[in-house]
Amino acid sequence: MHFIKTAFAAACLSVAGLGAAAAPIVYGAESYVGDPATNHSIWFNLGLGAGIGKRFDFIPRGTFTTDGATDGRLQGTVLSKKDPTFGFEVDFLYDNDFGGVSPLYKVEQGAATEPGDNFFLNLVSGTLKGLAGTSLEDLTLSVSARPVDFTYATQVGTGSNAKNPGIYGLANWFFVDVAKFDCLICTDAAGGLKQSNLDARYGDVNIILTTLPGVSQVPLPAGGLLILTGVGALALARRRRKAA
Repeated sequence: MHFIKTAFAAACLSVAGLGAAAAPIVYGAESYVGDPATNHSIWFNLGLGAGIGKRFDFIPRGTFTTDGATDGRLQGTVLSKKDPTFGFEVDFLYDNDFGGVSPLYKVEQGAATEPGDNFFLNLVSGTLKGLAGTSLEDLTLSVSARPVDFTYATQVGTGSNAKNPGIYGLANWFFVDVAKFDCLICTDAAGGLKQSNLDARYGDVNIILTTLPGVSQVPLPAGGLLILTGVGALALARRRRKAA
């Protein structure tokens, strides 16, 4: 009996140690809802030229994985609304280090986010890689947080995409730099995709986050299994004592 009580206590201590680590949550990521002509998941301020356009949608739906407060990762494929033969593989990484600055909300069109379930993240780094087998293959754009002083950070929560009040979403701005420039249309010739233009770009992310079917949002931590085991052992021991 002493052994069982000791094991139960150890299980409780394990849970206390594990409780601080939040289980990852995976959301579906898709363009905000509004005017079909202007909806987007990712937008570039001046477009990319060469008939590519400035607005891109996650097709199929992307994913945003987060522990709910300290980090996140946005991944998926975005295609141009103007010409879906152009697209990128998206991989953005986030943390919650703001350099000691208190971040502010990215307010648009006079509509702030709705307080209550919102939290902030910082865009640490990311890439937009031209899709393999297309004219953008071997073009890689790197992204970083805009502005660099951490104000207007990435915001996550209800109304956070600043376009859809009442809908859970995410929004942030980013700067663009060219990391690799060797695609079929990467040229300064007329009608080409000029590197000098790409380096001058910035953009934003405006997405809705939805619960994915079949993905548990509140998985049972490993420590929870230890507690269940301990409780079961105690109950069994008590029944045996009564039977004796």
